[in-house]
Amino acid sequence: MKTIVLSGFKDLNKVKLDKGFKTILGIGLKQGKELTEQLLENEYLEITSLTDEQVSKFAALAKEANAEMRIV
Repeated sequence: MKTIVLSGFKDLNKVKLDKGFKTILGIGLKQGKELTEQLLENEYLEITSLTDEQVSKFAALAKEANAEMRIV
């Protein structure tokens, strides 16, 4: 299992992030929006216990949503 850190603030596509969190993590849209708000508030968001497939999907999401992602 891997951990990623998403970061960014300027020009983030919040809608893509909300929907991406929902799809990749299998959570509700409300929870996806809460994760996006945490990212905006803290300027980063750490997500743990991800599979390789989820990490790949998050890499694509980060690119589409104008966020930066790194694996830690």
